[in-house]
Amino acid sequence: MHLFKVVLTALISFLIFFSYLTLAIEPDISLAITKMVGVSGFIVILIAVLQFSSDHCDAKSSLQTQHSGKKELSAGFIIAFAILMRLMFLFHTPTLSDDIYRYCLDGAMLANGQNPYSYTPLELLEAMQRQETFRNESEIIFPNSPSQLCERGLGGEVNGQVIKNPFLNPSEAMTDLQWKYPSLFSQSDVGIEYDHEGLERIREIYPEISTLLPLINHPELATIYPPAAQITFAIGNFADSALNFNESFTGIKTVLIIMDTLSCLFIIRILKKMKLPACHATIYAWHPLPVLEIAKSGHIDGAAIFFL
Repeated sequence: MHLFKVVLTALISFLIFFSYLTLAIEPDISLAITKMVGVSGFIVILIAVLQFSSDHCDAKSSLQTQHSGKKELSAGFIIAFAILMRLMFLFHTPTLSDDIYRYCLDGAMLANGQNPYSYTPLELLEAMQRQETFRNESEIIFPNSPSQLCERGLGGEVNGQVIKNPFLNPSEAMTDLQWKYPSLFSQSDVGIEYDHEGLERIREIYPEISTLLPLINHPELATIYPPAAQITFAIGNFADSALNFNESFTGIKTVLIIMDTLSCLFIIRILKKMKLPACHATIYAWHPLPVLEIAKSGHIDGAAIFFL
C-alpha cells in the first residue's frame, strides 16, 4: 500500500505540473480562455483526488507520529512544488488583467518620493509634457519672480514696464498649471515658487510613466489602493531596480510571489497546530486561482492574503 500511495502522489503531482506547463507555454493566455478554464478545472479535480484519497490524507499515523521526518519532507515538497508552479509565470506579460501597470506607476512614484494619490496618470503625464515643452521651446525653468522672467526674455513687468514673449505667455501657463496641479506649487512673497526637486524626481520616472500610461485602465482616475498596498508596490519597484529586470512589472510580481509563498507556509503551520495533514495545504498552494491571479497576473491579492 505504501508503494501505491507514493505512485499516486507522484502521478497527481506530475499531471498538475504538466497542466500548468501547458498554460505557461501559451504566448497569450487571454486568447485561450477555453483552454485555461478546462485545464484549471482539471487541476482542481486532481487536487480533490489528492485530498480525498484515503491512501494519502489518512496517513496520519506515519506523517504525524513516529515518522515526523516524513511530515517535514511532505510540507517541503508542497512548498517547493508551489514555488515551481509560480515561477513558471514570473516573467510572463500579464494578459488577463492590466491592474499591475497601475501598481508599477504607484510604486515608482512612491519610491521616488512622490504621493501616488496626488495625480491621475493623465495629469502627471500632461504636467511632464508641459514642462518638457516649456524647456525645449522656451527654455523656461519656472522663475520665481517677474524680474527673472524678464531676464530670460519671457515676459513680466519690471518698474512698470511690461515685457511679453510673442510666442508664449508663461505667467498664464504657470497659473493654469498651478490651478490644475496645486501640490506642485507653493506660494511665496515674490510669486510662485516651483518645487524643482519634486519635478526632477518625477522626470526621473517620466519614461516609465509614458510607457505605462497606455496600459493603465481608467488613467483619468487617481489610485484607489490603500497605503499598505502602496508600500508593497514601492518594494516591488526597489526589487525591480536592484535585480535589473527587463520588465517593470517583474519586481512587483517577485514580491507578491514571495508573500504568497509565505502564506502557504503559514497555512501549513496552522494545519500543524490543528493536527491536520499538511496535504490540505495543496488546496490553496497548488490551486490555479492563486497561481494564475498572483503569479501570472500579479494581482495584489497575494499581499492581501499575506497580511490577513
